[in-house]
Amino acid sequence: MLLSHRMFLILIILLIFSCIITLTTMVSSEQNVFEVVIVGDVIANATYARMHIVFDDNVSGLVRLPLILNASSVAPLEAYSDGLNYTVVYDDENNVFEVLVPDSVDELYVEAFLAGVFIEEGFNVYSLEIDLSLEGFDKVSCETDLVGDYAVMILSDGGYSIRKIGNETKIILYDATRYSLVFYPSTDLIVPVTSSPGSSTSTTALTSYFTKIALILAVTMIPIVYAIHKFVRKKHTRLYIETIPSRDILSDNVVRDIIVVVGDAGEEGVPQSRVVSILGKPKSTISRKIRRLSEEGYIEIIRKGKINVLKLTDKGKEVYNRILRENK
Repeated sequence: MLLSHRMFLILIILLIFSCIITLTTMVSSEQNVFEVVIVGDVIANATYARMHIVFDDNVSGLVRLPLILNASSVAPLEAYSDGLNYTVVYDDENNVFEVLVPDSVDELYVEAFLAGVFIEEGFNVYSLEIDLSLEGFDKVSCETDLVGDYAVMILSDGGYSIRKIGNETKIILYDATRYSLVFYPSTDLIVPVTSSPGSSTSTTALTSYFTKIALILAVTMIPIVYAIHKFVRKKHTRLYIETIPSRDILSDNVVRDIIVVVGDAGEEGVPQSRVVSILGKPKSTISRKIRRLSEEGYIEIIRKGKINVLKLTDKGKEVYNRILRENK
């Protein structure tokens, strides 16, 4: 009787232990996790990025992962999981990495080299935009390691932490929102004082004190002035765009050039990237004007695989023919 009582207790303990392990496994496996580590050299404007993604369920096939930074150049290095390497390419039109995963995996690593992510806002003042507002992930985080000692100001309602480790500034962001980082090199603000004949020590010390205070205030105001300037510039740009009358869209020379290039392509259409290449304008400018032309009914945007193909609508063909007549 005593033996069976002990066996019953042992079975109960094992059952409880098994339930705890099962619940722990379920909780840990029911989360999509997106973690990024960025190591950046501000002076060289070069950045290494490693993304680690944990899926709540095994995935396979074509996996698309967003790029959380704005970069002028992106070079994928490798993608791997459990010691196996996979093919990875970067789709610059949609700002995503595409990884072909033939096997079923529950986590994935992607490494890439980025250039042009740091924007110089002024003398020794830089900014960095990081977008962690990702859909479909339960947990996101980004660790940014800047080579050098920097004073950092973060404009965001998300959580973060900043640490200095040797000659490295470590910034950790851990909320699903957008972050604007402003930073500049930390400087030793101690002003050397030399006594001259006839000057008192107290006067010299007082002058040094106020000089250091002025320098500290000047350096502190740099990111604040930048933040105000950026806010005003964005607000002004938004109001300007919203007040452009629809009838003025065809008076824009770039818009007319887009219509001509698309019209010359005929019924087959032309890739949007080809329009950018022909006109030699910034991709963001062309994209904005094409979107406006599409909203006004002049251009049809057709998605084919990874590219956008542009064709004129009947309304756009009328404008195209009118432009050709005017240019004769």
